[in-house]
Amino acid sequence: MRALTLLAGALVAFAASLPTLGFESFPPGGNAHDTITARAARRAGLSRSAVRWLQAAVRRPDLEQMSVDLTLLGGRRMLRAFRTEQLWMPGCRYDRLDHFDRAAGEPSAVAFAAARDRMLDARDRAVERLSVQDVEEAIRALGDALHALQDFFSHSNAVDLDAERRAELLQILYARGVAAPPQAKLALGIVEACPPPRGLGEPARTLAEAVELCDAGSESHLCLNKDSDTSVQGRLKSNGRSKYAAARDLATEHSAILLEQVRRRVAKSDWVLLQQARLP
Repeated sequence: MRALTLLAGALVAFAASLPTLGFESFPPGGNAHDTITARAARRAGLSRSAVRWLQAAVRRPDLEQMSVDLTLLGGRRMLRAFRTEQLWMPGCRYDRLDHFDRAAGEPSAVAFAAARDRMLDARDRAVERLSVQDVEEAIRALGDALHALQDFFSHSNAVDLDAERRAELLQILYARGVAAPPQAKLALGIVEACPPPRGLGEPARTLAEAVELCDAGSESHLCLNKDSDTSVQGRLKSNGRSKYAAARDLATEHSAILLEQVRRRVAKSDWVLLQQARLP
């Protein structure tokens, strides 16, 4: 049992060292997406069971789009110990819009508009499904919307903007057809080929090399993401706290805002169905 515990710790540490598509979704129950979702859902009055169901729905885009056979990494013993064949890494089903990323050569404003509309479509689908008491599909759609919204804060320069320009950007985040301001930047998607290149498309770098690259103005995923408090940007301090923490807190605030938007657009009895939803 002790060996399995140590192995679990090693796997968590290994997974934490990999580049991610957004706020971490691993391990379930102890990651940024789960923490953000739980805090926002509790504000919305969701039951413990409904919170867990919504957390799973928010993790789904990463689970479906990030997978690779662990045996490719020489992890056969881990496979037997964990009875799993996957370790989360970007796969061929990766869709940049689900993570507020942009393609190579794609202007940030264009990517922002497309990802925002995808997010709002998912929110509206949740409203439509909840209005006909289809709680399962409503939660699935909410998971898609919340995942993209949360990744926006870790894959953009929103936390780097001054208060006035950030407020302008955040207002546009919920407005279809309104162009993003020129100061808005989205990170370059980390997967441009299928199957993904070894190293997830970005060569391994020392921290010093990464900082030098980012100081030169690169808008790569490496240089813009605040996915964790160990990323190049996430570890930087602003007003006494890390940019990762700032991105996480903004993501929590706006996840609560999106849930409130849904609540206001459905009947009270339908919202109660969501609040009291139980895992199938």
